[in-house]
Amino acid sequence: SEAPKTFEERRMQDYGLKIQGASIKDGQQHIQQSRQGFNEITIKDLTPELYPPTIKEILNGMKTDGRKRALFILLNFFRSLKMENERIEATIIEWNSKNYHPLMTGYVKSQLSWHFKQKPKLPPNFDKPHYKEIGLNPPEQELKSKNPVTYVIRKNFFRQKDFQKKQRAPRAKKSKKIVQQNPAPNSTQNLQTKVF
Repeated sequence: SEAPKTFEERRMQDYGLKIQGASIKDGQQHIQQSRQGFNEITIKDLTPELYPPTIKEILNGMKTDGRKRALFILLNFFRSLKMENERIEATIIEWNSKNYHPLMTGYVKSQLSWHFKQKPKLPPNFDKPHYKEIGLNPPEQELKSKNPVTYVIRKNFFRQKDFQKKQRAPRAKKSKKIVQQNPAPNSTQNLQTKVF
């Protein structure tokens, strides 16, 4: 068998397609079909309290260098959570005003327009150097989630679970009935009780 030569051939081979007789279009259709089994998750009440501590720290403004990397992280984070473009723009402009030296408005606007035209992309995982290079060390709880978006999804899941527990009506406790059995004919002290 011949080794794949192009990127498309390697990708098709990775997805288990035979190179002979399969076209690039077949490979792309196979990839699309393999992704159809996943449900999209949307968070209805996306509030800053759901954000990971590292993202909250970035949103407080950059006190040192790393503003462009922080902008990249924030844009990918918000776009992955399907936040509305107007809300993203307002949040980014507010964040930029908190930086020690705000980025140029033209640069921020061009990054926003470019990101809005692209497909959403996950922000970098917490174990990547993006965070350490801008002076942020993600805590252990974030490293367990691996990604800021995963952190938000988990936190939202547990928040909903707690809310559902509080919404449930408390169950009435079953009362215990004590039933006495008739004593044995020879012994009056030999009483047995059963709890139901």
